[in-house]
Amino acid sequence: MKKKLTLLQFLSNCLKKTELPNLAFSRLFVTMLISLFCTFSGSVLAQDTTVVDPYGNIPCLTGSYSPSTSTSTIIIDGNPYEWPGVLSNQSYEYKKKAFVNDPFNAIGVDDQWTNGSQDPDLISQWAVVPGNSNDKGDIGNAGAILLNDTLFFCGDRAAYNGDAQIGFWFFKDRVSINADGSFSGIHMNGDLLILSTFTNGGGVGNPNIYTWENGALLQAVSPAALLATNANQIYSPNGQTVNLGSAGVKTWTFYPKNVIAGCKDYLANLFFEGYVVLSSIGDYNVGCYASFLLETRNSQSVNASLQDIVVGSFAGQPDPPMVTNASKCYDNNDQNPLILTATCSNPGHLIKWYSSQSSTTVLTTSAADSISIVGTLLIVAKQGVGTYTYYASCTEDGCEGQRTAATATIWGLPVVSADATPAYADPSLVLYESAPPHYYLSS
Repeated sequence: MKKKLTLLQFLSNCLKKTELPNLAFSRLFVTMLISLFCTFSGSVLAQDTTVVDPYGNIPCLTGSYSPSTSTSTIIIDGNPYEWPGVLSNQSYEYKKKAFVNDPFNAIGVDDQWTNGSQDPDLISQWAVVPGNSNDKGDIGNAGAILLNDTLFFCGDRAAYNGDAQIGFWFFKDRVSINADGSFSGIHMNGDLLILSTFTNGGGVGNPNIYTWENGALLQAVSPAALLATNANQIYSPNGQTVNLGSAGVKTWTFYPKNVIAGCKDYLANLFFEGYVVLSSIGDYNVGCYASFLLETRNSQSVNASLQDIVVGSFAGQPDPPMVTNASKCYDNNDQNPLILTATCSNPGHLIKWYSSQSSTTVLTTSAADSISIVGTLLIVAKQGVGTYTYYASCTEDGCEGQRTAATATIWGLPVVSADATPAYADPSLVLYESAPPHYYLSS
């Protein structure tokens, strides 16, 4: 086996056993090569020691973060520069949005997936426990906004220690985590799942898009979608406020790993952002999402094991209406109807009434059903004793919110019985008859 020599060893051997015609010239030439090599290597080593932090951490970028003045456009380039301003835009067309902070680098406080939860499962099968994901899967911030027909989304993670994939869920139902780690809410047709397809940590690529249809995930064939990460170290919007209007004001917070203490930069591949054009995936109820979820994952597979999670509300649906119930006592001589009212958070919302929580038929004025619809009112002209339940919802821009139950109750007459030998006598109490069969006590 041949012995491998370093460059210095090779040059030294040349000095000892040169076969060049001019021995003096040959030795001088080799000596010059050795001198140049030592000078060059010394300069490289000196340069390295000035750049690398003595503790092995990455230094911060010089200068400071300057927030964007743009509040109208998201550019998918792996830079969060414009996100705080766009999310804080209070214009009507910017109202369908969300932003959530997740406990970051917090052991035992953050939620992480458990029980083998996977994306194709029913929501009732999902579960989380208090804990902390590994650094490359630890989420700090997540946001989304619907502009016209395009759904934009973003998120981040604490460190880059190899491949880590992400997934975004957008739900029609109001999905949330219960105190025991289970989930409330159910899948509905049109729920959206976006999965990254990065290799070597990040870059720019086309995500895989799935929709929930009749109990299963179906992959979109030709979605118009894009996903990107930051290719280089960049400033983060740490400390910038995000004004969500009625949903409150929040702060973008980021603390990466493997950097000098106090540094808030996004190292390469720590920030994710993307978009999907909803009409390209056949979404029959465009943008009517009530909640969203960001997850970190171990692979691109739809059945990948899951790591960190953050869940929040998405303002894609009107809030359920406030209702006023009505009741009266039965009276053959009283033909006045009962009037139920429904009030939406926006007076411009359309109110719809239904006979049940799951009915797809909107109620209209019907003499046969003894009801009539007048504006936001449901007028119930029934006369029989009982409780009649109806359901109201609010609709805006084609998006219908959840329903609220309202009741019209007709109480039956009380049964009054008299004891000929009362336990005590009170001469001040007298039983009067007034238009039989009505009676009342008076003192």
